[in-house]
Amino acid sequence: MASDILNDPLSLQHLPSHIRAEMSPERGLKTRERFLQDAIDKDALLFVCHYPFPGVERVKREGSTWMWMPVMENTK
Repeated sequence: MASDILNDPLSLQHLPSHIRAEMSPERGLKTRERFLQDAIDKDALLFVCHYPFPGVERVKREGSTWMWMPVMENTK
C-alpha cells in the first residue's frame, strides 16, 4: 500500500527519511525507491491517503528528488 511507505509528501524530497515505527530504515528506503521507480515505469496512478486531497497522483523524478504530480494538475 502506497500510504504505508509514503507517509508525507515532503518525504519524496528526502527519500531516506522514515517514521519512527519503521523497523529497518535501510530496507524501507530500498522499498520506496523500487516502488516509486515502478510507478514511473508503469505511469501508475497512486492513491496515498496521507497526502492532500485528492491524494491521487503520479510521481516523477528530477535528479535525486522525487516529486508528486496530483491528478488535478495533470489534467491541465
